[in-house]
Amino acid sequence: MNKIKLYQVICGVFPPILSQSIRDKIFPLKKARALALEFSKTSITGSKFYGNTADDHSYRFAVHGFFDWRNIIAANRYVKSNGGDIIEIGANVGTETKELDYRCFTIERSSLKAVDKIDLDFQKSQNWFCVPNEKTDIIDEIQKDLLFRAYVPWYLLKPLKKGLSQ
Repeated sequence: MNKIKLYQVICGVFPPILSQSIRDKIFPLKKARALALEFSKTSITGSKFYGNTADDHSYRFAVHGFFDWRNIIAANRYVKSNGGDIIEIGANVGTETKELDYRCFTIERSSLKAVDKIDLDFQKSQNWFCVPNEKTDIIDEIQKDLLFRAYVPWYLLKPLKKGLSQ
């Protein structure tokens, strides 16, 4: 068994809320950078990702099959219920959409938090999820998905896309 596979198996037994801390202990970023291991990994959405553990983002993906799982869960639930496409447009999401009849939320550890004026002035990097005001009824479902997937080991859950393995 290669090193990455071993880390995947160990971390895969635990829910993401714990597995990322475990990864940091058994396969710290400094070690990952030094080893610079090439890998391919199927993401939780079913696509194939190729990378090298010397890269910060790839390192996390190599072990878990995702970089920021909360974004994926929120977007997946929204699209399943409302259709459409998800487009990532970068930093400062919400500073424009908040004024365009959207309700914006920061994506927290295992939940969503409604954005208020203080969040717009805060200079911390955060992921946001914005929903048209007429579609905010989906927020409760997204909250449930985030909470559930935060505390249940993912090998016990169905893949996000039917027929694809995690």
